[in-house]
Amino acid sequence: MNLRQLEIFRAVMQTGTTSGAAHILGISQPAVSNMIRHMEAQSGIKLFDRYKGRLWPTEEATILDHDIESIFVIFRSVNQKVEDLKESRVGSIKIVSVPSLAQSILLAALQPFLADRPDVSVSLDLQRVEGIVDRIDNNLADVGLSLSFSDYPTVETKPMHLGRMVCVIPAGHSLAAQGEVRAADLRGHTFITMERGTPLGNIVANAFAAAGEPFAWGIETRYGYMAYSLVEKGLGVALVDEYYARTQAREGVVIRPFTPTIPLTAYVMFSRLRPLPRLAKVLIHHIEDAILNFSSAEM
Repeated sequence: MNLRQLEIFRAVMQTGTTSGAAHILGISQPAVSNMIRHMEAQSGIKLFDRYKGRLWPTEEATILDHDIESIFVIFRSVNQKVEDLKESRVGSIKIVSVPSLAQSILLAALQPFLADRPDVSVSLDLQRVEGIVDRIDNNLADVGLSLSFSDYPTVETKPMHLGRMVCVIPAGHSLAAQGEVRAADLRGHTFITMERGTPLGNIVANAFAAAGEPFAWGIETRYGYMAYSLVEKGLGVALVDEYYARTQAREGVVIRPFTPTIPLTAYVMFSRLRPLPRLAKVLIHHIEDAILNFSSAEM
């Protein structure tokens, strides 16, 4: 017997009539009757007794119906798996990101992404830009998020949002009373900068040069979250990306615009050499939504 025969047999068992089974299956009543007769002839087993317009299952049919239930459980499971694959609700995705975007935009995107996909597994790695490119190139990541990049021939970059660096200041600091902070205002204050030689460190140094101000710093660190923590402890004033600053705003830290403006672009990155996985495409849509929500709450 094939699966279609078993499906028709089961529909007759459930409804008790060939017309009822035909209605459930969306086929004609003669087709159901012919299939039942064919099954009986093929198997040599009488499956139904005909009495007063109904089909009454024989003992053999009842035993068969019990045994084929497991087949349909598997069949439903396979169909559900196909539907899940089509709707990108199963599988795995590997993400690599700079810390600030992981703790802001990516977190906001992952919440709705995973809410409908409890069976999707996520691998998340935090890296500098060079590490992001390396992992995408070596197929260790499907999607990357970065704040700056150079042109890499093997990596596609999609700009998502134009942001900026902002000044974070301990609450109660003299600069906290200002509406904005200029490069010249940092004279005489302990300045916490991004590590020199890194993309963010370089653009901060260039901004001071453009303003004609000496680039005098007291503490340098590689990551914005560390700079923010140092400010929170009252150890100085820092310039960090607005993505992390706005999502981590606390009572002990004041955020102010910085002049001259230091623009930052948030990028999604993926390989140019491999097709973008379906799950990655869905995640990027959620990242776009998270960016829109972030933009609607601009400072």
